[in-house]
Amino acid sequence: MKAFLILVLIAFGLRNCPSQRSDESSPYKAIRCGLNRKDELKETFIFHKGNGHLFYFDLDKDNFYPINRRVKKEPYFNSMEEISSRLERNKFQGNKLIVTYIDYIDKDLANTLIAKKIINLRWLLMYTSTKTKEGERNRRIYRCKWVKTQEVNSYY
Repeated sequence: MKAFLILVLIAFGLRNCPSQRSDESSPYKAIRCGLNRKDELKETFIFHKGNGHLFYFDLDKDNFYPINRRVKKEPYFNSMEEISSRLERNKFQGNKLIVTYIDYIDKDLANTLIAKKIINLRWLLMYTSTKTKEGERNRRIYRCKWVKTQEVNSYY
């Protein structure tokens, strides 16, 4: 019985140890997800560790700016996108960065695509769920890793 209890405690301890650590001195963190994708597309997110809001790093000005300042406010073209993000804190399951995209593919609202990405910052896994107004759903799980914020200049 004691051996079983010790094994359970060791397994729980290993589970709570993150595999990689990010730079703790900066208020901004960067994570790249999609490492196990077959194509070359990897998604990179820079976020504020206090609230989860998305940022990008401008290499020319050597500064971080919120994503909403980067997206140009122009009249409706062929496709428009809304992005929101937040940080959900949980000591037991680990903090989660939740990013929601709403892509208005064209003026017909039936072609709206909603993508929700939940990134567990402890386990470095991204759970992606997309759905259309027609009810089509798609779910995927991708691995992630921490990256240096100054080496990333976009959120895609």
